[in-house]
Amino acid sequence: MGNDKNKKLLTSIKQRKGSFSLQRTHQSHIDYSQYQLPYSSILILTELGLILSTELETNAINPTEKLKFSYHQLAYDLYPIRKGCSLTYYRLSPIGQELAHLIGSQPNDTYQEELYEVLLKYFTISSKEK
Repeated sequence: MGNDKNKKLLTSIKQRKGSFSLQRTHQSHIDYSQYQLPYSSILILTELGLILSTELETNAINPTEKLKFSYHQLAYDLYPIRKGCSLTYYRLSPIGQELAHLIGSQPNDTYQEELYEVLLKYFTISSKEK
């Protein structure tokens, strides 16, 4: 995400609506259990020190600016449709980053399609090969 090249595990996309005192949030979660990564496995990876234990959230993404986002060889430029959009994610620890780099990974077409569909609910997307 953005200029940070470290791997992350995107967990949800949030859209805040309304005034500050009456704010409502619409949220789309990504269900990793269908990709053989249930929440219990995320907890185990956290206990092993491969994923940091705190789920992080980006600042609200400015609708007039693009957010760079990549998945394997695809790079996306995301433009929020409305104000108040943010992403929640887990960061890999330095050891987790190193292991992920050494092990490598293969793209999952089904996951990529689902991710794209979820992103389309909140962003205008342009994509290109890296």
